[in-house]
Amino acid sequence: EIETIQVVKEDTRTNLTWSAVENAENYEVIRKTPDADRWQFLFTKLTETACADENLGEPVYLYRVRAVNSGGAGPWTAYLSVEIPR
Repeated sequence: EIETIQVVKEDTRTNLTWSAVENAENYEVIRKTPDADRWQFLFTKLTETACADENLGEPVYLYRVRAVNSGGAGPWTAYLSVEIPR
């Protein structure tokens, strides 16, 4: 289970990292804006414990990550709210 997500912000880019989960085959990342009803997949079958979200036009994004293996998907992390600098 992934405990937390870390973030580094650069202009219109957000770099997310998290700790590796034992036996994870890949990771999934979802995001949404605070006023959106649904989460959208940003990455699936990601084998690294990091990703970048680029060309961000909204002021705030929420992110969640989970580990996946042949047994299924683990729980989503608590969401991380990221304010995009303007």
